[in-house]
Amino acid sequence: MRVGTQTGPACAGHRRFTLPIRFAQVKKRSPSANKRQTHDDHNPPLSARQATPSARQATPSLVEVRRAARRGASKPGDPTVSATTTDTLDLMRVATWNVNSVKQRIPRLLPWLDQRQPDVVCLQETKLSDDAFHDVLGADLAERGYEIAHNGQGQWNGVALLSRVGLDDVQHGFADVPEYDGKVEARAVSAVCGGVRVYSLYVPNGREPDSPHYIYKLDWLAKLGASIADPASTMLCGDINIAPTDADVYDPASFDGHTHVTAPERDALAALEALGLTDVVRRRWPGERVYSYWDVPQGPRHAD
Repeated sequence: MRVGTQTGPACAGHRRFTLPIRFAQVKKRSPSANKRQTHDDHNPPLSARQATPSARQATPSLVEVRRAARRGASKPGDPTVSATTTDTLDLMRVATWNVNSVKQRIPRLLPWLDQRQPDVVCLQETKLSDDAFHDVLGADLAERGYEIAHNGQGQWNGVALLSRVGLDDVQHGFADVPEYDGKVEARAVSAVCGGVRVYSLYVPNGREPDSPHYIYKLDWLAKLGASIADPASTMLCGDINIAPTDADVYDPASFDGHTHVTAPERDALAALEALGLTDVVRRRWPGERVYSYWDVPQGPRHAD
């Protein structure tokens, strides 16, 4: 599954990938659950895309995804799980949002949780320590039935998972996660939620092509891919900081010479997809212009 790709300096989009499962809404196949809707005509599910190195706030994204029940509908590692199996399916609503300081986003986050009722939420750029995250949101999230896994480092980065369908085997980072400037940054957290390992990821920006941070970004993505043990039961959600194609950028020419659109970055993202992940944005909107991020300071969302 792919998640959060940051596309460029102004109003591009952020996207998510999943393996044959992707972040989205899940419904249980019961008469009552089938009445639950994933979206409505006035508030359609958004692709999990997000853009720009200077980016600030993204719109949370919801996509409908299926997963096979754990009753052997398919074998571990079978890339056809969840998307095509029709025997005893669960549907789970998973959302991802780069909040760019969760303290500033609380007035929007809590009402949004109440309105959209996601089962699993992936947050990026929380910009809080673990203790501070629990202090400012722990009680409100518990009241709504969410368990919390947070990997924070204070002023920078920080990722979180909120789940109402279980939160097992929590992992901060991933195997052999690389360091930058001698430190492991708080850019990844994962857990098993409803039988699926869900990752909340904040991929390094890359800054400038061929810079140390750019090399770190490519290494980080390669190590992430190598750490995924069972793609068929994995979802990668978050801010990927890559525009997969020129169609994901509002003005491709303006990105020449910048990160997020270079061939090595796109190849690194394609390598994750080759594991068996599915880009649910283009699967649902194969030819439409869909974004979930707009550069806040310049107000392009209102002009788009």
